[in-house]
Amino acid sequence: MTIKARYYQKSTLADVASSVGVSIEAIRGRIRKALFQLRKNRGLRQFVEYHTPYYLHVGVTSFKSTNISSTERIVLEREQMEERWLTNHFHNLCLAMDGENIA
Repeated sequence: MTIKARYYQKSTLADVASSVGVSIEAIRGRIRKALFQLRKNRGLRQFVEYHTPYYLHVGVTSFKSTNISSTERIVLEREQMEERWLTNHFHNLCLAMDGENIA
C-alpha cells in the first residue's frame, strides 16, 4: 500500500504516514526497501530475457506502415513485458511490505 499510495495515487509522505500510522521516516524506509527489492529482482531480467522474441522480423511493408523497425519492436516488446511482470509482482511486494512491523 505504501508504494501504491505514494507513486500511483500521488499521495505525499505525510498523507501515507498518517494513513498507515507511522512516521514519515518509517515510510521513507519502507519505500527505499521496496524499491531496492524491485531493482535487485533477477526474476524480472530472466523473465524478459527468456520471453524476448528475438526472431521477430519486420518486413518492408510493415515498416512503411508502422515506421517501427524489428529492433525497435523488440525493445517495445521488452518494455511491455517488464511492465506486465512488475504489475503482477508489485501487489505481492506491497502486501509483504505492509505486513512488516516498523517501529
